[in-house]
Amino acid sequence: MFRSLAITLLLSTTLLVAGIGHAASNPRAQAEIAAAEKAYTALDYVQARQQAERLRDQGGLTHEQLQRTVRIIALSNAALDKPEAARDAYTLLLAYDPDFKVDTKLGPKFQEPFAEARGYWKAQSKRPGVETTASLHVGALGAIRVQTRDPSEIAVRVAMGYRWAPAREYQVTPARLGDTQVDVSAPPAGATRLDFYVQVFDAKDSVVFEDGNPESPKTAIATADAASARKSDKSVLASPWFWVVGAAVLAAGGVGTYFAVRPTQSDPTSFRASGVAVCGGAPCN
Repeated sequence: MFRSLAITLLLSTTLLVAGIGHAASNPRAQAEIAAAEKAYTALDYVQARQQAERLRDQGGLTHEQLQRTVRIIALSNAALDKPEAARDAYTLLLAYDPDFKVDTKLGPKFQEPFAEARGYWKAQSKRPGVETTASLHVGALGAIRVQTRDPSEIAVRVAMGYRWAPAREYQVTPARLGDTQVDVSAPPAGATRLDFYVQVFDAKDSVVFEDGNPESPKTAIATADAASARKSDKSVLASPWFWVVGAAVLAAGGVGTYFAVRPTQSDPTSFRASGVAVCGGAPCN
């Protein structure tokens, strides 16, 4: 009895910690996931799995909701001694959440199918997910490089949303799977901060990968264009006033230097330019 209670507490903690994330954009799904998690913590694994599988099949889940749903399926199958189904669910879960780990205090029926799933992904040449890199310049079109890695081929489309602060609405544009670049409109006057996100969807319109999201976007700052900066420098050097002012400064400096260093009286041992020797300030006899 105490062992069963301890396992229940461990599993409940796993689900609760994993459920912490950004605000859900699908309230209906959020309530149904909470119900499935409640059934799981009540040891009703069959009900928990059925509810989670129904949610997964309905689709339209955020990335955080999809992770929680598949996590319930994996753990429920493990608890019901269905190792192959647990392994398959773990494999899918690790595609959505590569950092997921099963609590080491859970027994072999949880650990063994998870180890198989983890071994599958270790054998793959690339880790699933999506990454973005922004290149932005003031007064010019920008670009977001999008790199999607999908070894299991579960993704069907990519969407990128962006907005120049302080705008509230995102402009959403499609992108290709794989390695691609998406153009971004030039920033409005006075704007330099871009909020953006990239989400990758499966056939059921659930978010399988994301880099940022509408509630918690990534940010990038537009910098001065290097070409514009060089052009600005060149235009200063090309200005005739630059050379006029520069010549005047140099001339004034030369005059000042002459008066600063010229001798104030004749050197008794010096010779004039005419070649006449001077002794004590008077011509020598």
